[in-house]
Amino acid sequence: MLYRESFPALLTTYERYEIGLTRSPSVAEVVYPPLALATLIVALGASEFQGGEEMLGYVLPIAEVAKNFGVDPAKYLPGRVRVVLGSDGLHMASGNCVYLSSDSASIRSQVELVESMAVLDSWCDAIGEPRIEGGIEEARRRVADVLEASLRPFRESKFTNQDLVERFESGSNAVRSQLRSFLVEQKRRYKVPGFVRG
Repeated sequence: MLYRESFPALLTTYERYEIGLTRSPSVAEVVYPPLALATLIVALGASEFQGGEEMLGYVLPIAEVAKNFGVDPAKYLPGRVRVVLGSDGLHMASGNCVYLSSDSASIRSQVELVESMAVLDSWCDAIGEPRIEGGIEEARRRVADVLEASLRPFRESKFTNQDLVERFESGSNAVRSQLRSFLVEQKRRYKVPGFVRG
């Protein structure tokens, strides 16, 4: 399922050989990637998980791990849109996006790069705003205003860097302990050899 869409699955036998992979995929290559996220979601007791269309492939592994532990699986919450377009019209990624922490000038300069109403419509859909009618210039200005206002809470955080470090450290210690005990039991149930590091 998820393996079919992964990078190693798309390689020919020759390409696998060139980069040092075995001719056929290993069990770890096929099973462990979807199992890892499913394990995290179930071990941490999440009732819901969210993401783009690519997250749909995790629904069955999460259900399987949850069933094995006798708990309800986390529910998948789809985003408002399947794919958010970047400023260049391609799938949004680093370099063609507006970051949550972008300042006003960065937001406006990224929006100015947009040449398609489809991109601006995609951005409006993603943040739950109505699409903007009119020409591209007016749409750019209005989308920039909406993005600037929507992202302001991310730019104007009341937390200091020290506050964030302390919260991440205490949270990571609690999660590490919770995961360690879950992984020991999961490895026993799935008969996975090896060890769990602390």
